Amino acid sequence: MKQVVSTAVMRRSDNEEIENGVSARTLMFRAGKAVAAAHDFNGKTAIICGTGNNAGDGFVIAHEIHDGTRQCVLFLLKEKFSDCGAYYFDLCRKKGIEYRLIDGTEDFSEFDTVVDCIFGTGYKGVPDEFTSKIIDKINASGAFVLSVDINSGLNGDNGLGEKFVISDLTVSVGTYKSGHFLGKAKDAIKRHINVDIGIPIRGEYYRLVEKEDFEEFVLPRKNFSHKGDYGFAAVMGGCENYCGAIKLAASSLAAITAGCGVSRIIAPRTLLPALTKEIKESTLFSMEDVRGKMRFRKKTLKNALDKVSALAVGMGWGRGKNNKAILKFIVENYDVPVIIDADGLNALSEDKCILRYKKAQVIITPHVGEMARLTGKTTKEIIDEPIKTAKEFAEEYNVIVVLKGASTIVTDGKETYIVNRGCAGMATAGSGDVLSGILVGIAAQYKAQNKYNLLLSVAYATFINGIAGEMAQKEKTDVCMTSADTVTKIPDAVIYCRDASR
Repeated sequence: MKQVVSTAVMRRSDNEEIENGVSARTLMFRAGKAVAAAHDFNGKTAIICGTGNNAGDGFVIAHEIHDGTRQCVLFLLKEKFSDCGAYYFDLCRKKGIEYRLIDGTEDFSEFDTVVDCIFGTGYKGVPDEFTSKIIDKINASGAFVLSVDINSGLNGDNGLGEKFVISDLTVSVGTYKSGHFLGKAKDAIKRHINVDIGIPIRGEYYRLVEKEDFEEFVLPRKNFSHKGDYGFAAVMGGCENYCGAIKLAASSLAAITAGCGVSRIIAPRTLLPALTKEIKESTLFSMEDVRGKMRFRKKTLKNALDKVSALAVGMGWGRGKNNKAILKFIVENYDVPVIIDADGLNALSEDKCILRYKKAQVIITPHVGEMARLTGKTTKEIIDEPIKTAKEFAEEYNVIVVLKGASTIVTDGKETYIVNRGCAGMATAGSGDVLSGILVGIAAQYKAQNKYNLLLSVAYATFINGIAGEMAQKEKTDVCMTSADTVTKIPDAVIYCRDASR
């Protein structure tokens, strides 16, 4: 796993390194030199520089790459420099590197590479009209665009921005920042690498999960085993319309495909005709209902949950008046992982006290709108501070939060994983149901085998879901793929992780 930090932690780490005797000038040199070595700067290079330390990195890059065969031109927004930046700009002048003050008439299409050093990770806000025009020129240049540390215009903590550079490569310095993965970062950054310049992280960090982190989940299974060894998953939900049946079927199939031994659908009796057409591998348990909405019958519910290792609840459930009572009974009486999604989250948002006396290990899977209902915050507040929001809720209610987005945040309030997998094509109906199915299938294995870390199990499920979605998009395109296509790629996603462990 790779470390990911906030901009405040990175700044603190930089400052403490300086206090420990490494000069700011030395750190700037290390940064620029590492970026210069990270890309093959052939041909003609334009380096667009602002006024802060990010510009200083650009001056070091220019000094490193400019030679007899590689021409470099510095473009300055202003003739204003940080202390360290001024030192390296002076070295560039002594070396005879050309520099120009930007006046807005520039055409960067004559360059092979354009290096973006306008703003650093500490930038927040909206670029002014003049700088926005320069960013547009960079994006329209047709050159290979390399952003240093982060794409100018993106917020280093949440990845948001109204106007930002779109890079072919972003080379972050020191450590990854959360803004490299959240918000609009995936739309801004085509490829991303990090260069280490020897700054120890001092403070909280998050973990970026990668395929190599899940070896224990994809080890070959023993022949001397049976379905009970891999857990009984249950998927509960559905209401009077057929959409509910399809959601349950998708979730249950995803659970089986993700590796649990048995998947059981628990649904209103009214849905039986629809469900029998949809399911093949799953077993079916019906609940009493009134006009397609589940009734709370304790004895029936106990029978439905017999031997269950993990439960996902809420998909296609509707707004039945018994939903809160059912959810409360489950989380207070069953010592198993319980994934709450969709209409289950709607029920929970009406009475979060359900979580106060729980026996279950609760995992909630909200998107931003659902998180807003759970927390009382606005969607803007959550998008601005997604990690903080998820961590605070997880810690307050002692649950695991899976906050879905372009990158997904998985946290129990103490540890936080960032899952940077998934794609635009997954913004389609049913994707959340598939994720819940994968989660309950893997959580059932966690409970049955009693050897996995639950938080890591949840991160693994989210990672598998993202990889499967990417594979489906590659085959079907972001326009045409459906959530069912993601289910078909779960085996390939498991193989992808298994190959990484060899």
